[in-house]
Formats: sequence, C-alpha cells, structure tokens
Amino acid sequence: ILNVRFSAFIASDEKGKLQLKLLHGGTAPNAVPDTCVVQIRGMDAATLASVSRTCETMQYRHKIEMDENEDATITFFGKSAHGSTPEKGVNAAAHAIQVLDTLPLTGDIRGLVHFLAEKLGEETDGRSLGIRMEDHTGALSVNLGLLNF
Repeated sequence: ILNVRFSAFIASDEKGKLQLKLLHGGTAPNAVPDTCVVQIRGMDAATLASVSRTCETMQYRHKIEMDENEDATITFFGKSAHGSTPEKGVNAAAHAIQVLDTLPLTGDIRGLVHFLAEKLGEETDGRSLGIRMEDHTGALSVNLGLLNF
C-alpha cells in the first residue's frame, strides 16, 4: 500500500466565495469509502440546486442539508470494498471530489480538488496517473481510500 498525502493552503474567509469547511471520507486507506461528508460555507439556493442536479445526473446517492448560515452539508453514500478490489465498491469520496470539481472553489483547494478529480476520479486502475500496469500477480489497483480536511 502506498499512502500519498496532499496538502493545500486555505485562505481565510472571503465574502461571497464558497469555502470548503470539511471533507471527510473513509476509515482506512485499504478500503473503498462508503460515506463521505462535505461541508461548504456560502452555498446559495442556485448553487445548491446545481449540486443536486449534478448528483442526480451522475446517479450519486446523496443527502443535502442546509443551515441558517448558508452552510451546506452534503453526505455521499457508496458501497465499501477492499482496496485491492475497488472496482467492486462505489467510492463515496470519489463522488464528492467529482461534485466539488464542478463548484467555483478558489485558491489551492480548487487546484487540489481538480487534480484529484482529473487524476483519480472514479478510476481504479491508475490510468490517468500514468501508472496503469499488470503483471503475473494481476492488475494494479488504485483507491481513494481516505479524505480528511
């Protein structure tokens, strides 16, 4: 198992901007996350509707809750599987990243989210990372097992 950590500088609150407050998915690096929770500050009704449409179009199981401070909590639901066979699961963390990539996030977090969506997304073979391979032991598997912010 190769564990890779990414980090990003997060600027302080900017008025009128979406701000990622929490991103938590998975319990172990060698398991496909079956849930992922995202909290975003500054969500208006139009952006919230756009997120809901995106989830429905992509057939992502999710629940959206909004509080009085325009903070949205979006919970994504998937199906757990062992990290060696991620194709047997449904990665809730990958779904969260795909949806976050459609939002107008700013700063380093935008770049990090886009990288994860583009290079990992829902893939399980490492193709977009340029590491896809197979040998006598079988095919390489790639799994976005933990997200914590």
